[in-house]
Amino acid sequence: MNRRGLGSEPPGDGYPVEARKWNHYFSQSLINDFLMCPEKARHELLGDVPRTESPKMALGTAGHSAIEYALKDKLSPRGLSDFERYAAIMMEAFEERMYLTEFREDPKLGMEWAKRRGVSALSAWFDDICPQVKPAAVEKSFEYKLYEDENRIIYMKGTIDCVDEGGFIWDWKFSGSERKEWKDRRGSVQAAAYTKAMNLQRFKYAVMHEQGVQVVDLYQTPAHWAWLARQAVGVALLVEADLPMWPVNDSDWWCDAKWCNVFAAGQCKGQYFPERNR
Repeated sequence: MNRRGLGSEPPGDGYPVEARKWNHYFSQSLINDFLMCPEKARHELLGDVPRTESPKMALGTAGHSAIEYALKDKLSPRGLSDFERYAAIMMEAFEERMYLTEFREDPKLGMEWAKRRGVSALSAWFDDICPQVKPAAVEKSFEYKLYEDENRIIYMKGTIDCVDEGGFIWDWKFSGSERKEWKDRRGSVQAAAYTKAMNLQRFKYAVMHEQGVQVVDLYQTPAHWAWLARQAVGVALLVEADLPMWPVNDSDWWCDAKWCNVFAAGQCKGQYFPERNR
């Protein structure tokens, strides 16, 4: 198992019956990594390269922390506080992440720009999205059996940002631009995995980007869940094959030391282009 509790256990002997099959523990982010670049997913499963975090990634994590506090306050008898409380929580979380060994400063942006951008994005969430949210559960962890056949069982694990009383799921995204909605409608691993976990069918992305706020409302069906299982089986088969390398993919702007910890560690394409670090 890697540091996030993901990985695969080969078949053993005895009981229960599940122990005589491959047991795979995957997440939606792992499957997305696999679809983007299988070799990156292999390293993530092995946990053999250090994770890296850019200022933009750290802002997203810090923003999630602030929103979690806000929604838990909203659920509590004391109710929601003023915005300054959550902005301070976000900045404290962001500054803590700056001291992590995996943090990689981006000289093109600067830390003050990153902080201003983070507060602006959180303010947009607080003003435009928070009034719409009726939280039933916040940071809801799950683990369920996605697929089973005679040789393997595949479990999905993860944490949902917010389950709404209205019977749908929220997920927060801090981004530089709007999401490409047509891509999400064609297929969203995250929407499928999370709605399957809660046996719900609606999933909403709330995207705080540099021009404002975007909400992408998706409807998932059993067909989406079956397709997710098919994607997960593809990962499982490669794991079981025990190959020394998986297919590689030059995945547009993601294939860069700023965004890919495998590249930054000098593996994969990073082995051939060590100077490429925008």
